[in-house]
Amino acid sequence: MEKLGKYLFDTSSESMKQYLSDISKDDIRDCCNYLIFLRGEDYSRDGMVEEISWNEKKNELSARVEGRERYKLKFYQDHMEVRASCSCPYDDVCKHMVAVLLQIIQKRPEIIVEVAPGEPSPKESEAIIRKSLKSLSQKELSELVMKFASIEYLEAIRKRNAPEIDAKAIFKKN
Repeated sequence: MEKLGKYLFDTSSESMKQYLSDISKDDIRDCCNYLIFLRGEDYSRDGMVEEISWNEKKNELSARVEGRERYKLKFYQDHMEVRASCSCPYDDVCKHMVAVLLQIIQKRPEIIVEVAPGEPSPKESEAIIRKSLKSLSQKELSELVMKFASIEYLEAIRKRNAPEIDAKAIFKKN
């Protein structure tokens, strides 16, 4: 049996996502030890929150935070309470939870990636794409770049690889 996550807030909202989008910094400060709050602020400010994703079907928010290790977090609703769990060893509301909540406040909906059930997370998708690109031949990769690269990108490559005399002429035109 999975242990119950740490209690964060009471809610009357059916949608935890909606509730979390309305929380304040004071709400977060009130749900944890003040020193933990300060450490969570540091993590948030230093960009340690790597990913936040929302699963509508589960009414659950998932996140990853980089620390000594990469920690996995879940925020979910249990009856009328918002709870959270973290893979770190701390046995209460932790700095990783605080960092994620602060990121939600600072960046609101644009930080939260919608993930359908069974769909890979953005980080997992990136790994899949990188693996796929590594399997392509140089010719296939060149064709892909030519097909999808912006004109600005292609022009920057051309300028970077132009002989010095041509480069001076190119830059004089710009």
